[in-house]
Amino acid sequence: MRSSNENELSSNQDPMNSQRNTESVSNQFSVESRSREFIWKTLIVASLQIAVVWEICAFVLLTETLRHWMSNTLWFIWSCGYV
Repeated sequence: MRSSNENELSSNQDPMNSQRNTESVSNQFSVESRSREFIWKTLIVASLQIAVVWEICAFVLLTETLRHWMSNTLWFIWSCGYV
């Protein structure tokens, strides 16, 4: 029966075990990089959506302001008797 130290030494010397460990580490890094990439893409999409909402709000505010201004201006011109 082998001792635990002998098992560790033999597993460290086993090229297949070393290759599996390397593949495991590289898979872990690729999963981490994919998750980081997903997080960045999600943040970019969210910021673009927020920008679009702000653009829509600004457009609505501008058009409503212009509509009220034009309405008041036309009312003033009409009330002065110019129309």
